[in-house]
Amino acid sequence: RPTTRPAPRHAVPVRPARIAFNLAVPQTTLPIVVGDNLYTTDSKGTLCSLDMPAREVRWCRKVAQKAGVNFASPIYSKERDALVYATMSDGLYLIDRSSGSVLINSKLEEHKTIYAPVAVLGRNVLVVDGKGQATLFR
Repeated sequence: RPTTRPAPRHAVPVRPARIAFNLAVPQTTLPIVVGDNLYTTDSKGTLCSLDMPAREVRWCRKVAQKAGVNFASPIYSKERDALVYATMSDGLYLIDRSSGSVLINSKLEEHKTIYAPVAVLGRNVLVVDGKGQATLFR
């Protein structure tokens, strides 16, 4: 037999913590959180680091230099303590997460349609393109 419980008399509504940023461009990728920082990219290849407790943008860098639309999200490599970001126009990037500077840029001539984030496997990076071709980079 189902029973119903009355609501507690002193129930307090829960309000979500609101942290708002205006990046001035549409976001087309899934942001990631590492520590107190949120990392996100836009469709034009700009990667931004947002300090969540301070509620401010730490840095934004135009990573992909060639024209084109980017859909892949950045991913964190714990072993390298860096961000890995694949672009459709300029290849695979390893980005210093504290400064946003480019540590490595590898051209991916055989991968022209990268829509999904890459997979980090230890110190290796797996890239899969829109045609289903997978390549493991060491």
